[in-house]
Amino acid sequence: AVTHEFSKRKNIDDYFQSNVISLKNLIDYAQLNNVNMIINLSTISIYGTVEKNILDEKYLPKNQDLLGVTKLLAEQILKQNKINFINIRLPGILCKMNKKNIPRPWLNLVLNKIKKNQRIDIYNLRSKFNNVVDTDEIAKFIKFLIKKNIKIRDVFNFACSKPIILKKVLNIAKSKLNSKSKIVEIKNKKNNSFIISTKKLEKKLNYKTQPTDIT
Repeated sequence: AVTHEFSKRKNIDDYFQSNVISLKNLIDYAQLNNVNMIINLSTISIYGTVEKNILDEKYLPKNQDLLGVTKLLAEQILKQNKINFINIRLPGILCKMNKKNIPRPWLNLVLNKIKKNQRIDIYNLRSKFNNVVDTDEIAKFIKFLIKKNIKIRDVFNFACSKPIILKKVLNIAKSKLNSKSKIVEIKNKKNNSFIISTKKLEKKLNYKTQPTDIT
């Protein structure tokens, strides 16, 4: 179980119990049962406010919310134990849309509006974008890790490779959905955009995620 910004219960105790205590219990179980590796699905919310154009794993967190703080604490607890692990810092996760998950992530909401031919108001339309990954890619990577069976004990960003201009992403979606939605850019200098670097993943594990335009 994971508590995040879309959870029905999300006070500080919920975040701590779900994101920290549950992982501690998992570590205890793994150590007692000689588990080869814990694959921890973490989040880029760990970084808090991002003030760089390219976000890599060396970025020092700023102004984190409860999700970011508790997820980072969970990562640190894993590091303090001798067990083999990998922390995968995920952006928005795309999945098949339904009434429960439409707002998660932001792009799912946008795609739902495109499907309904609704107007799209958006920031940073001309900026590069890869702040997303889908459930199939996550499953593929987990199978890759199981097959490799190697010692890792490290953290990696996990997002689509080959960032493309956000406007192109939305135009691809419009074309695939045969949509007549109008896309309008909102001007806001304070709304910073960034792309997620996956170079560490590619270099250390020799794994490359699918391009943004395929997702």
